[in-house]
Amino acid sequence: MEVFGGSLELARAVFLLGAVLALVYKMKFGVTPGGIIVPSLMALALYSGLVPFIIMVLLSAANWGIYKLFLARFPLSHRMESLAAMSLSIMLSLIVMALFQQYIANSHEFIVMNLVTPGLFTISARKYGVTPVTFGTLVVTFTVYIIGITLAAVLPVGTLTQSAASLAHYQHLELVNPFIVLPVSLAIAGITYWQFGLRSGGYVIGPIVAAIAVSSWVQALMLVAGIIFSYFAIQIVLKYTQVIGLRRFVLSLVAGFVVVSIMDWIAARYLVPGYLVSVTASLIAVAVVTNDLTLQSPKDSIKKGVMPSMLVSYLTRLAV
Repeated sequence: MEVFGGSLELARAVFLLGAVLALVYKMKFGVTPGGIIVPSLMALALYSGLVPFIIMVLLSAANWGIYKLFLARFPLSHRMESLAAMSLSIMLSLIVMALFQQYIANSHEFIVMNLVTPGLFTISARKYGVTPVTFGTLVVTFTVYIIGITLAAVLPVGTLTQSAASLAHYQHLELVNPFIVLPVSLAIAGITYWQFGLRSGGYVIGPIVAAIAVSSWVQALMLVAGIIFSYFAIQIVLKYTQVIGLRRFVLSLVAGFVVVSIMDWIAARYLVPGYLVSVTASLIAVAVVTNDLTLQSPKDSIKKGVMPSMLVSYLTRLAV
């Protein structure tokens, strides 16, 4: 994945800043700018090139148009509307990925993280209206982009690239047969949501965790330990504050940032066989699973949601 100034730390910091600015925009104007992580993902897309950014914008428009013309006609519950929007988003993005992958020189991590962007945009547009959501998304996206390129230009190169250089001997996160593992992950997430009404740790998180588990059991254990740490950290905050909704998810992203930074620090100083470096995928994985566990009964969430999803993704990864 292309990152600001070749810096893992700066890219993650900019990503986190984008989430905070999206939350501030929501609190100020009452409109979510496409989703809490959407402006950050779009800013990273814009930094990697104009073509990926335009593709993302067009996909978001197409996803909204198809949803409005066809899916919105059906009397779906709120949960099923969200599931339909996200399913359409992932399938449309996979089709575009298959047709134009030779023109998109981004990593699997970048592509996978952006599969959900059109769906998140559609969910926000359905709730707040397409015009205010589009305006807010672009405003926050370009704000994040300008901050990112400014920091990349003024900060010392050595400071920016120190972490990336220390992890250079490791491979970056990639998926094997994404056109198989991602639809399977979407299907199991949909079944879990429909059957039990439970979130299963995200629509595309399973294949990411599975790729890590197959490559490095040590990194997988660190990721699990990080999720446990994040869950209890959030629970402590919730005990003494009224952090709810989107603010809780942003807090989960902060916890994910801390966890992944610690994991990278360990990998940089001690050899972790098979360690996979990611810019935002591991961070988002920690945040999404943590947030889902805090929103639902942890026991039911793990037993009927997260564990089945991760297990199916792991077995699928082994099979392909």
